Amino acid sequence: EWLMSIPDNSVYFDVGTDYGQEIALLSSLNKNIQTFGFDCSLLPSHYCAVNKEKNNNNFEFISAAISDSTGEIVDIEAMSNLSIKSKYSYKFMTLKLDDFSNMKNIYPTHLKIDVDGAELKVIKGSEKLLQGNDLKEIFIEINLNDDEIINFIKSFGFEIALKIPGKKNNQFLFKRN
Repeated sequence: EWLMSIPDNSVYFDVGTDYGQEIALLSSLNKNIQTFGFDCSLLPSHYCAVNKEKNNNNFEFISAAISDSTGEIVDIEAMSNLSIKSKYSYKFMTLKLDDFSNMKNIYPTHLKIDVDGAELKVIKGSEKLLQGNDLKEIFIEINLNDDEIINFIKSFGFEIALKIPGKKNNQFLFKRN
């Protein structure tokens, strides 16, 4: 519902875009929404690139580990979801959303974050976006007892508009008041 409610002339950043299914949905709505997906998972990155082509290249995909710094090399550990079930690791470069926005001169109006534990780093790397007037809504999945992230977002004038409780985490929609 939230994705469908994003108005024309918006800019949507999807951090932890996975396979790009939300971005593909937005692309299919025939709305004028600039969409950007960010992920550092290897297999989903491949599918995001394919999804982009299948959706007339209507979104931009950036393969990076979104964090609170730009240019660091970090280790990513993953579990294969192929027929060979094994752990593996690889290295990725970090990118702050603030730096990406400044470099591209594009600022999100809507931000989705689903990064399985790295939410605080993503949010802290978005501090200038949170301070600005462009960002209107944030949809974020947060571990159950992580008030630090909630309080940090609220300190920029956002309020909780919706909370969806879960077993391991909660989903929140924050809106600027």
